Amino acid sequence: MTAPLVLAVTYTGLHDRLTAAGYRPIAWPTNDAEWRHVESLAPEIVAVITIGIWPLTGAFMAAAKKLRLISCLGAGYDTYDPAALAQRGIKLVNSAGVNAHDVSELAFGLFIAARRQIVEADKWVRDGTWPQRPAYTHRIHGTR
Repeated sequence: MTAPLVLAVTYTGLHDRLTAAGYRPIAWPTNDAEWRHVESLAPEIVAVITIGIWPLTGAFMAAAKKLRLISCLGAGYDTYDPAALAQRGIKLVNSAGVNAHDVSELAFGLFIAARRQIVEADKWVRDGTWPQRPAYTHRIHGTR
């Protein structure tokens, strides 16, 4: 028996995990020739793992008779019509909220870096141009 085909974006470890789970991943096409190849495989593809802004071609969708899942990495599925997919029995999912903590932590990190001039101070140290006067940074504690 041949492993089910999954069209998947290149994401660290994703293709290895799909293979370990018994699927045969196909890399997301990057040019017309690769799209034609993927479209030729479309009748056997059971799932797609993509990013919501990366559409599938009309030729792919017309040929993808075994397709049952489109999973969009991220919060959206901008180029996909949930109602049309549902009529074909294709489940559309995304990963909204999966990285919410990471995004909020990054926002705090950027806020602190900006408020305390961490990037500028790093450049001054690396360039040997630390100002003669103390760098003025603003304390976050006690602010609103």
